[in-house]
Amino acid sequence: MATRIGPNALDKAFEIVCAAAVQGERCPENGSGVAHSVLPALAREGRIRIDISRHNYRTVTILQGPHKGKSTKPDPTGARIWKTITKDGNVVNGKPYRFERSGKQYFASAPADKVYQQPSKPRDIFAEPRRASK
Repeated sequence: MATRIGPNALDKAFEIVCAAAVQGERCPENGSGVAHSVLPALAREGRIRIDISRHNYRTVTILQGPHKGKSTKPDPTGARIWKTITKDGNVVNGKPYRFERSGKQYFASAPADKVYQQPSKPRDIFAEPRRASK
């Protein structure tokens, strides 16, 4: 069962992230008063946008409040952003990506407008292997 995050924890984390953005510091890391599950919860509420680059380096942009538009320090290596978390969902490597629950399985759902090509031909996995011609 998922742990629910209280509004006080969200507000406190939002204040910490806003302070880091105003001062131009790096996004708070896990263990610095911001739990790992709180930032995505703030993004799902539409209060922040999270851009993640290599080594889980997060750059947060404030979307609400008096500091709207300010961001935490970007990745100093200039690595490309591979994941973005927003109110509208996740974007991974430039493609929309969201999880749906199906029992205990999680899978990425394809965008409704995209049709994936089927495999060329089903193969019998129990058939005898073919021998090379001589």
